[in-house]
Amino acid sequence: MTTQLGSPVSAVLSGYAAALRQFQVVVTGNPAALEAEATRLLGLADRLNTVAAATLEAARKANSGWRGPAYAAFLALVERWSVALRLGPEQELRQQADRLRSAATALRKARTAMDKVVADFTERGRNVERLSVSAAIHGGDYRPYLVHANAMGEVAVLAARKIVAQLGAELTGLFPHNGPASAASLRTPFQRLVDYIGNEMSYNGRSQTTAGLHRLNNPGWGALLEPLDSARNKAHALGLFTWLVRPGGPWDHKGEIRQMMGMNRQTGFLTAVDGTNLQIRHDFWSNLHYGYVGTAAGFNSFELHQGANAADLASGHWTDPADQYAVEMGIQLFRQVPPDQLTPDLIRQYITDPTRMNELRQRGSVTP
Repeated sequence: MTTQLGSPVSAVLSGYAAALRQFQVVVTGNPAALEAEATRLLGLADRLNTVAAATLEAARKANSGWRGPAYAAFLALVERWSVALRLGPEQELRQQADRLRSAATALRKARTAMDKVVADFTERGRNVERLSVSAAIHGGDYRPYLVHANAMGEVAVLAARKIVAQLGAELTGLFPHNGPASAASLRTPFQRLVDYIGNEMSYNGRSQTTAGLHRLNNPGWGALLEPLDSARNKAHALGLFTWLVRPGGPWDHKGEIRQMMGMNRQTGFLTAVDGTNLQIRHDFWSNLHYGYVGTAAGFNSFELHQGANAADLASGHWTDPADQYAVEMGIQLFRQVPPDQLTPDLIRQYITDPTRMNELRQRGSVTP
């Protein structure tokens, strides 16, 4: 990435670029070596199979005239040994080879995904840097572009962390440790979703991106002294926030939730709410996050609800009462609990409050 010496925007982008290079190192294994070892193990398995088959065949031909109980017992013993060899060491070798090949595939997939994150960050970073340089040349304010730079970096680093976590989960699944089941594997689907969105809301609510958006939305006395700059800052804030929460954007969680929970058209997109006979829609979680983090970013209730309305219309639907109520829940939750105090348990209690659950049911966010 080209950087301009002394530019705060360039310094921010360079810092994130260095962090992303470290993530690339983390997911750079040696898939070819894993595949070579898998091939070697399959060769050993083939040889074991050959030995087992040859030994059994030799036993059958040991004495064509040998009959009776003694021969039957001898042949049964050899057959059991041959089967045990195939089901034991040979099968274990083949399974290990399959695991190694799957690990190689996971490494390649992770590196490809990480390279895409870095490439996207580099391209967007260059665009932000050009705009900041142009603003400086023409006497404009570079600070909105500093917010953009932090947002690009934080989004990229968060995506990189998720890639590393996914790779770790895949490798742990292929080569599990002997021991008790992890706490995560014992949690219900509803608990997993609450944990996930709670982490997203707490992290994003405290992020540099959100702090920067808040500064753009609330310039203080500067709004009175420089109303044009204030309007530009608001435009920057709206543009960046729209990019973050757009369908498929960094702060749109529906895709990740579908993947995490194995949701599709056949399974449906609902999750059972613990302790009830109700199920909650998968789009509820992003709307809750939108209201919570949007409020942390300095947008008022009117702006957030109008944004949700616009998103519904853009997707070809009229305003969805379920979306609006979920957004309002996020707004009110931020006013009660700041991001540094937010926990999954608090979110669970907040959502499952009987009054809110009844309202969610009336609005269509939860169904029997």
